[in-house]
Amino acid sequence: MGCRVAAMSKIDVGSGVLFASDGYLIDYNHKWDNDGVSVNEFKFKPIEIGNKSWFGLRAVVLAGAKVGKGVVVGAQEVVRGDVPDHSLVLGGEIKKNTDLHFSEKHKGCKEMEDQRK
Repeated sequence: MGCRVAAMSKIDVGSGVLFASDGYLIDYNHKWDNDGVSVNEFKFKPIEIGNKSWFGLRAVVLAGAKVGKGVVVGAQEVVRGDVPDHSLVLGGEIKKNTDLHFSEKHKGCKEMEDQRK
């Protein structure tokens, strides 16, 4: 349970960010070129995560990722590169500019159930 963080550079996580179980953030990778992968050398790229983003079960955020605010990342998704604000990462795709705007107050299960009726 929990989230694993492997930082050799910088990982900047905004306020109100939620991670489900077994999340993983890593800001480095092995160096590689045409001669192959170097086991003892690494390249570092910081990770940025905007406010109020949510990461599902076993989501992975790789070095250099810039996740905007209000982003939802599905279970077992791998995030790399740029993800715009209020996007949905699901099925290996980024669905941009979705209507994912969360209120300041999180509603409890009972309130959500009442709204569905």
